Amino acid sequence: MINILKLRKLQKIEEDLSTNKEIDKSKQESQFEKNTQTEKKEVEIQEEKIEEKQVSNDFKTNEFSEKTDAKDSIEEKKVEITSNKQEENTFDLEEKTFEIESETIQSETTESCIKEENMIESEEIIEEDNFEYEEEIEKIEDTVESEDEEAKKNEKEKQLVKAAGQEIVKDDIIAKEIQMSKEESKKESDIIQLVGFYLANELYAIDITLIREIIRYNNPTRVPRSPKYVEGVINLRGQVLPVVNLRKKLNLETKEHDSLSRIIVLDLKDYLVGFSVDEVKEVIRIPSKLTQPPPEILSVAGAQYVKSIANFQDNLILILDIEKALQHQKNDKTKLNFVE
Repeated sequence: MINILKLRKLQKIEEDLSTNKEIDKSKQESQFEKNTQTEKKEVEIQEEKIEEKQVSNDFKTNEFSEKTDAKDSIEEKKVEITSNKQEENTFDLEEKTFEIESETIQSETTESCIKEENMIESEEIIEEDNFEYEEEIEKIEDTVESEDEEAKKNEKEKQLVKAAGQEIVKDDIIAKEIQMSKEESKKESDIIQLVGFYLANELYAIDITLIREIIRYNNPTRVPRSPKYVEGVINLRGQVLPVVNLRKKLNLETKEHDSLSRIIVLDLKDYLVGFSVDEVKEVIRIPSKLTQPPPEILSVAGAQYVKSIANFQDNLILILDIEKALQHQKNDKTKLNFVE
């Protein structure tokens, strides 16, 4: 009887031991799985960090290679951990090895991250310094350009003033020559005195006795329903002066007026009229024997208004019959009737 009790007691103890072993084994497995999951998460975190650093630091070949090796090592450890689930006897050793390697990789990655951050900060500082330096250079260049522009502007103004002064002197000289030539024309019958002017690079001329004065071009006021070649009227010292565009009247190509443009004021007996021309050349004195009537086949613009032609000093001069181009209406002194 005693032996039976002892036997039962021993069996119970064995069962308890077996149960305890199974519980311990189960706990170990559960703990192992938890640790494995934790390690997996840590590995995944490390992988993400390594991948992020790899994307932002592709140009660092050596560090990229080290991180790739670390990633491969981690992958190998993952495989080892999976296989070690079936090897309970080596679990503790592998766990410690993996922890040591993970810590090593983590420390290396941390050091690498710190180095990268320091390098990035250094690059940012260098870029900021370069940006400030470039800004300073741009400011200096802008200052130099503004000074150059101001100098050019001043030089241009001086040239304009000089040119304007020269044009004024030229106008005064021509005016004096016109006055003198009018007086001389009364004495010299064999000399024709003209005022030459340019239209479309062609030299034309008008009898000086018809010219009252030459003025700078002023924009006329347009008169409604007037012919196309009539630009309008201007105020000439209280007198209304109609202005005719001689280019349009002679069927020449039109162009914008510039600083050389002039208005030749003609005194046609009892009324005044102005003709706008490209440029006034000078007073021209030609012996009357050098002029000749225009040929019938003359094919120049306004040929019907050319009174004669003169070849003087290697220049072909077209002398206009301005009175033929204009027909004055006595009943209306402000209205011009132009013969087409």
